[in-house]
Amino acid sequence: MRTCTPDTGSSPLCSSPRRPSSWGGLTSFGQTVLPAALSSFANSAGGWTILAFGLVWLAHVRLPVAAVLGAVSFVLLVEGYRIVSGWRGYYYAEPFQDTFTVIGLLAGPLVGLSAAVVRSGPDRWKPLAASPVAAVLLGEGVYGLTVVAASTSPVYWIVQIVLGAALLIAVVVAARPRVLLSALGVLAALGGAGAFVWFYLWVGQLGAGGGNRLSGTPRCPRARPAPSLAPARACAPPGRPPRASRPSPRRA
Repeated sequence: MRTCTPDTGSSPLCSSPRRPSSWGGLTSFGQTVLPAALSSFANSAGGWTILAFGLVWLAHVRLPVAAVLGAVSFVLLVEGYRIVSGWRGYYYAEPFQDTFTVIGLLAGPLVGLSAAVVRSGPDRWKPLAASPVAAVLLGEGVYGLTVVAASTSPVYWIVQIVLGAALLIAVVVAARPRVLLSALGVLAALGGAGAFVWFYLWVGQLGAGGGNRLSGTPRCPRARPAPSLAPARACAPPGRPPRASRPSPRRA
């Protein structure tokens, strides 16, 4: 892993505002600091996808490097969240041993490639390149407005859907008049959004019996159920430090 030094300090991943671990750490605060209408950003897969996409976009690198940076960004987002939660008195997980580290290693390269192509790739391929990110934003937005509507504000989910749609529109406009590739990109995004919702529902069923990390049911009172696969709001009985956890979604 690249080390930030005075010589590399100007790198997008080494300058403090753009460091993935810093952004991941901020989501730990965001769960309690952001207003209720927007707090789901810090507790959503879409929010972390936006962060990873933005980090690779700012890096402006070629495709192979973008794939690596996508994976590294996701892993460091998880680690940043873990470290800051520990500083705040919340236990989350052992270093580099969380389920979402594995998810980040699998999904990160795709997000990194998407960011690189959308920024500087051929216009004709941008609709297809943007479709995975748009699928996450649209799919989780729909999930948030339906399955977990009773426990979360609709405001952020609407914003996320608008962002996904805006991304698709922007790349389709850039690719015109190439109708076929634009149509394929839109269909891929919509199909991916549907698959995303199905996956969340399936994961919620796997953990429906449990009170474990897959169930979306924290073992503490008055907890808001996590709407997604990103970190859940920590909670604990009065007088005891809460344990940070990241349960998966459940049925409303």
